Amino acid sequence: MRKRRNTGLDISSLLDIIFILLIFVMVSISFQKRFTSLELDLPKAKETSKGNQKFDLSISIKQKGQIFLGDSQIAKEEFFLKISKNEFRDKSILLNVEKKVLFEDFISIMNSLKDSGAKNLELGLLE
Repeated sequence: MRKRRNTGLDISSLLDIIFILLIFVMVSISFQKRFTSLELDLPKAKETSKGNQKFDLSISIKQKGQIFLGDSQIAKEEFFLKISKNEFRDKSILLNVEKKVLFEDFISIMNSLKDSGAKNLELGLLE
């Protein structure tokens, strides 16, 4: 009578490694966070702008996304409509921004003003 050899494959070590990798992947995914906004605290400038410079227009961006042209509030859609009509072309603009404004709002307004052909764009900080 012949003895049969065990030709089965021992996969217990493979299963251990798979479970360790699974745990590692689950833990590493839980540490990932999606950032929808970036909070920046900008420092105050050492130098202030020259007081004798005159601006054609003053635009203010408030913390809650409100936009002001001069002293009057304007809706975002209306503001971007004015930009598309080139109402800010060749104008000197002072852009005042509150400290806690969403970075996304600031960048979209800044890029739109730059693309509209504004002659001069200077930043200010609202307190």
